[in-house]
Amino acid sequence: MTKKVNWLAPTSTAAGFFGGISLAFCHHLYYTSLVGASVEGDRSVAGYRFSNQQFNSAIGTAFSFAVRALLMFSISTAYIQIVWQAVKHIHSVNKLEEIDALFSAFSNILALRMVSVWKKYPLLLMIVLFWWWVTHLYPYHKKLLTPSERLFPIAFVVPPATLFLMVTAKNLTSLQYVPNFDFTSLRYVADMQYFSDGPSLYNGPNEEVQGVTAAAAARGSILPITPPAANSSWELEFYGPSIRCSQVEDWLKIEFEQDIATWLWNRTDPASDEPNCEKPQGYIAWEYNSEPHWVPGPYEGNHFDNSPDYSLSSGFYIALVPRLLDTKNSSEACARSVDTSPSQPLANFNSTFLRCQLHNASYHTEFRYQSGTQSIAVDVEPLESLNTTWGVFGPSESAPYCLQLPPAGDTCVFEASAAQGLSYTAILDAFRRLVIGSIATDGSQLTTSTSIMSTALSKTPDLNFVYSDRCNGCETSESLQLVFQHVNASSGYVLSDTHETGINQSLQDAMEQMFHNITISLLSSQLLQPNLTSKFAPPKVNVSTTVYVVEYNYSARQLWVAYGIAVAVSIMVISVGLFAIRSNGASYTNDFSSIYRVAHQAVLGVAMQPKDTDGAYPLAKYLAKAHLSLAGMNPSQEDGRQGYLSVGKGYSSPNVHCEMAEEL
Repeated sequence: MTKKVNWLAPTSTAAGFFGGISLAFCHHLYYTSLVGASVEGDRSVAGYRFSNQQFNSAIGTAFSFAVRALLMFSISTAYIQIVWQAVKHIHSVNKLEEIDALFSAFSNILALRMVSVWKKYPLLLMIVLFWWWVTHLYPYHKKLLTPSERLFPIAFVVPPATLFLMVTAKNLTSLQYVPNFDFTSLRYVADMQYFSDGPSLYNGPNEEVQGVTAAAAARGSILPITPPAANSSWELEFYGPSIRCSQVEDWLKIEFEQDIATWLWNRTDPASDEPNCEKPQGYIAWEYNSEPHWVPGPYEGNHFDNSPDYSLSSGFYIALVPRLLDTKNSSEACARSVDTSPSQPLANFNSTFLRCQLHNASYHTEFRYQSGTQSIAVDVEPLESLNTTWGVFGPSESAPYCLQLPPAGDTCVFEASAAQGLSYTAILDAFRRLVIGSIATDGSQLTTSTSIMSTALSKTPDLNFVYSDRCNGCETSESLQLVFQHVNASSGYVLSDTHETGINQSLQDAMEQMFHNITISLLSSQLLQPNLTSKFAPPKVNVSTTVYVVEYNYSARQLWVAYGIAVAVSIMVISVGLFAIRSNGASYTNDFSSIYRVAHQAVLGVAMQPKDTDGAYPLAKYLAKAHLSLAGMNPSQEDGRQGYLSVGKGYSSPNVHCEMAEEL
């Protein structure tokens, strides 16, 4: 009698298959939504706290498990249909152990040892091998997975592993306070004595400005500045002090040379009453705060009615007379006085004179910090020259907020330019204190009254002549280090240690750049940072910050390759299973009731002994080797001995099927 096909099995197979594909797509969407999300944070689930990483990993694993379970359900249901079609075929007679292998192949890999049954049913063998290959044994391609991932099942382990953590650099821009200048304040100057009836006089730069100036000058570059973030960049535009250095005019050079010549050959040292020419000075630097038509020389000032008016500028002069330091004895310089002339007041001693003036300047700076490395680009455009500020009028009872440059008017108000003038003066003064002074020699030793040789300016070509006599206090012109420097042996060079890194700049260019570096280096001091509550406080600036965050990333290709292989195998097995249902004209399950009903007409080739009827494991060997027909055909037919089978060990029986029926 032909039975009508029950559509529960094919419907369940299709539902499991499409349900698995739907969950795989949901898995993809879920992981896609996490791309770029931060790993930081946690969440509460049913009163328990989980980190985001734990929660998302658990969700991914759950998706993978659900997809695997649904596809496994579809494949196993289809496989059962194929197995039933195979074992119930009218020409199918199998050993009991072979049928066991067919039904347990998905759960017991040892079933693959039953070679005899797989030779009969190669299609079932292919399905079983695909099953174990995809769900348990498949080593995913080594180019896509790490070695540890290739040890696990692709369809279950790979999909969760496609979500991974990645360190990403993000550029954020925000308005922030950065190290800045506060020139409209009194924080750059030393304490100034207050007078209620007169101006408070400038008293020099404070200790912090002097310390920053000395450190930046010795370093020869901008000091480290603390950024608002480790990896950040910003731009700063401001007006600040600068200096411009140039050689003096020819007529002024003659006047300065005459002043030096007068001091050198016509003056004596008040302390020793010896001629100054016995201790000539090859480096001289002096400051000036110009008055109309008054030009101060190195030693004496002169009034020139026809000279340019420098009354609106302040700065310093530097005189370089290298050959005065080359003299080997005290009488050599004195003997040169006879070689002088009006056009050559210093005889054949060549000289260079520099003037450095205070200027206002427009600064454009770019600050960049990357992994602790500071990079600062400075572009300076000099503007008008400035004079220094020698004093200001302070507050009074009638004008409590007074800060005004002299002369005071009828109403004293707060002038921002007065505070800025004091700040500029302090910075120039701190720099001038490093270079002002002289370097002299008596033929055997140097006498220094300047700090310029402790700065990076000493490495400029213009000051190399000073190193011609390094041994202060030596009776000879050579030092022990210089002697070792000329030793042609490596040990000698090590002992001398005279290698010096020079600056490939002229002295005037190096001083201008050093002053700019000192100005920017003031940003390194926390004590010189502006008061943000002041109405003159600088505004916030746009700061670009590079932040390295740990966030999720997702390899969709790996996930779909993993799921795609599982889905492809599922389609193949399900297609064969649906064909089996159609061929069977019915659908089957592996429920005990189905097995019992089929076994009702089964024919076993041996008589089952009573002790083996309890079904306990393991299966008796004589039963394992016994043939079983589920199509109602006597299994003895395959041996050509219908109705009578050899059971083994001399035991024989007529139609076993009939005997079993009578016993039942």
